[in-house]
Amino acid sequence: MGWMTMRRSLLVSSCLLVAACRDLPKPAPIPAPIPVAVAPAATAAPAPIAATPPMQAIPTLTEEELAPGGVHPSAVFAVEGAVVVVDGRRIGRIVGDGIEWLAETLPNPAYDGLGPILVTGVYGRWPDLIGVTYVRENGRMEAGRYFPLTGVGLGWSCLLGFVVGVAQVGESTIAVGNNGFWVDNYHTVRGTAKRKPRTRKDANCKDPTDDPAIDAEAVGATRGGTMVTIGSPCAGPGPAAEIWDKHGTPRTVSLAALWRDSGRIRVLQGEGDELWATGGPWNALLRFHEGAFEALPDLGSPIKSPIRKVFTSRQGVLHVSDGRFVHRLDAGGWTPVAILPPGRVYTQMVMDDQGTIWVTSETVRRLRPGPAMPVPSGCATPFVYLYGSSSVNGNNYTYPTTRKALSSFPEAGALRLVEFVDDSRRLGVVVTSAAQGEALIAHIHETMKDESPRLFCFDPSMAKSFRNIALR
Repeated sequence: MGWMTMRRSLLVSSCLLVAACRDLPKPAPIPAPIPVAVAPAATAAPAPIAATPPMQAIPTLTEEELAPGGVHPSAVFAVEGAVVVVDGRRIGRIVGDGIEWLAETLPNPAYDGLGPILVTGVYGRWPDLIGVTYVRENGRMEAGRYFPLTGVGLGWSCLLGFVVGVAQVGESTIAVGNNGFWVDNYHTVRGTAKRKPRTRKDANCKDPTDDPAIDAEAVGATRGGTMVTIGSPCAGPGPAAEIWDKHGTPRTVSLAALWRDSGRIRVLQGEGDELWATGGPWNALLRFHEGAFEALPDLGSPIKSPIRKVFTSRQGVLHVSDGRFVHRLDAGGWTPVAILPPGRVYTQMVMDDQGTIWVTSETVRRLRPGPAMPVPSGCATPFVYLYGSSSVNGNNYTYPTTRKALSSFPEAGALRLVEFVDDSRRLGVVVTSAAQGEALIAHIHETMKDESPRLFCFDPSMAKSFRNIALR
């Protein structure tokens, strides 16, 4: 059996399509308004051209756990018409201080013996067109799946991988997967629209197969029907994006000039034919508009801050968190709109129709507005970001070439080389001031000509883990 034939055989044995048809439940009543948590947003956010405008005072935010009846949801997602939460196999929408649960539940893991499930995404429209993606908590058999929880749709299960995400293209829903056997990993699970990627043959790759030319890591679609995937290309520098117009015609563009070493990629829907794309905290945010990608201005001035979380309002207006503040993208640039609780790390942030922010930190919490406070100026933690660490480096790797270059810096004794884990293992230098950081960057440009160091306002002790590495 040839390699391609064997790959197709494995794919067929691991990917199943199952029709799932249900009666549509009646729409639930719209809940009473929830207090607005941040300053009012502009109705549109064209490409910004200015730095962050000054602001006198913004509200502080405090946490309030959502735990009606002693139930502690574990995740929160925004869908059309609702903000929904997850409790085991149940999905429900937030209504005031309570949760309205759907009658339908996710499949019982006991039926197939593959272990508990972990919900990775909730998509669609509340309550009649809700779809859920999940994996197994057993890392050896993730068994990623899309499941149409309500409405008419197809279930899709890939035993060897996971579902990258789901795109709503007009009246159709398209799920994109990644399982190492990439043939036919684009599935229409609702409706009739089809989107097929350019193949490795089309892109003249070294291994000219029928697999996609881009190994998708994220997918999204505009309100106007343009679908985009972003991932690693088989030819040329990465990352790259594949773009389908509303008629389904694909084309590929490189993002290598905009992202040097991307982290976890996400695509969010904006207004009209607009998308937002993030490649992790250490890359620029991108705007997709009128068929092209462009980098947004850095967050923060005079020292930029890494962007920790990205989310949008119901209208598609972009909001971000740097771990200290919530910022909104307005026509004039970034506007700080709220101060976050100190020392908190959130795994999810979403916004509901009323502008209230919901977060996950072990459990789901509402962020309530408190007293207004002036926005602090300056940066107490200047940091020179160097690069992402190679996956082949051992846990105790000491980066000898980098240490040699840094040790010749005139003020090397004041530096602290740090490896930290953010979205992945990364390397940077704690400096004593912005001026020292700029001088160090100039020194690195002379001694490590292939590197692109950048000055951030960042405290590595807030990362998932970190270790100091002696320069000598």
